[in-house]
Amino acid sequence: MGYAMVAPLLVFILALALYPTVLTTIDAFMHIDALTPPNHFAGFGNFTAIFSNPRSARASRTRLVCPVRRHADARARHGVRLLLQRRFRGRGVVLAIVILPWALPGVVEGVIWSWIYDPTFGVLNSVLKSLHLLSQYQLFIGTRQIESILLTSLVQVWQITPLATLLVLASLQSIPGEVYEAARVDGAGWWQVIRRITLPLIRPGLAIAAVEHSSCR
Repeated sequence: MGYAMVAPLLVFILALALYPTVLTTIDAFMHIDALTPPNHFAGFGNFTAIFSNPRSARASRTRLVCPVRRHADARARHGVRLLLQRRFRGRGVVLAIVILPWALPGVVEGVIWSWIYDPTFGVLNSVLKSLHLLSQYQLFIGTRQIESILLTSLVQVWQITPLATLLVLASLQSIPGEVYEAARVDGAGWWQVIRRITLPLIRPGLAIAAVEHSSCR
């Protein structure tokens, strides 16, 4: 009965993940062009064309920036969680500000960041020039590849950090305070508390936050 209950979900996962993977693998060795039919077997010709294309090298360098972005995203979420975990005056206001990027519609976010990065009257240019870091206004997005990727990634980090922070914060607040008190009485250190108590108990929240982060990429 257990296998019968799981079978529909298993079939769905195989159809959603395995079938496209097999189909893509087969297509990788085929010459497929709607303008020059029919399709035919190309062997490693597609791979040779990719690695001989100079754009592929630039794309590979671009992919190296993604771990940096994910690390910055994780550090941002970790810092916000630590800030909001303890109660303090004005915590509700800070929480509302943290939620704001996630609550705003995508169109509004696009307008806001276009205004910030605008090369003519943008806020970023204005601030940098007032600090004498720039001699004149400049175009940030589209001039240099790495700079464009980092600035675009900053927008994504700003957008998806709030929801993940709230998910893990809810998991942190669900841990009874008596558990931490008992650990301190037993002589547990800060790292032992994090590794033995906090991380195991917030694992469901971390899993949901990780899935949410992956779906937004």
